Amino acid sequence: MVVGHGAGDVRDAMQGQELSFVEQPEQLGTGHALQQCIETITPGNDVLVLAGDVPLIRAATLAQLVAGVGEDTAVCVLSFEPDDPFGYGRILRDDAGSVIAIVEQRDCDARQASVGECNSGILLIRGDRLGKLLAGLDNDNSQGEYYLTDVVQHAVTAG
Repeated sequence: MVVGHGAGDVRDAMQGQELSFVEQPEQLGTGHALQQCIETITPGNDVLVLAGDVPLIRAATLAQLVAGVGEDTAVCVLSFEPDDPFGYGRILRDDAGSVIAIVEQRDCDARQASVGECNSGILLIRGDRLGKLLAGLDNDNSQGEYYLTDVVQHAVTAG
């Protein structure tokens, strides 16, 4: 579990759980958070990412996400369509319906902001592709952060 702001409170709340904690001293984005623990991940293991502010997810939903990952899949994203998508990253698809990118609300143009399908913050990254995808992240965006969601576009670009 990656902890940063309020790390002590999170550790206290999770006491007794079988968890390892990795400190993110500077909060430079979700991609940066995962970069902080790359050394603790067994090479080749797939990584299921859940943000701390996405509560009440069912185990069956996560199992479906994991089961849906094929050998040729680098990243699998759990999306949803809320009544009001404001504030959420938008799922962009090509004409064939394949996900090609996730664009954060603050970085959306008008067309992208009109998309109703949103990023849940839950994704699975294939372990054999994790290092390369994380290494390709940059902070060239409106928040100056390393967005984990950018791994989707990097995976698409890599084929």
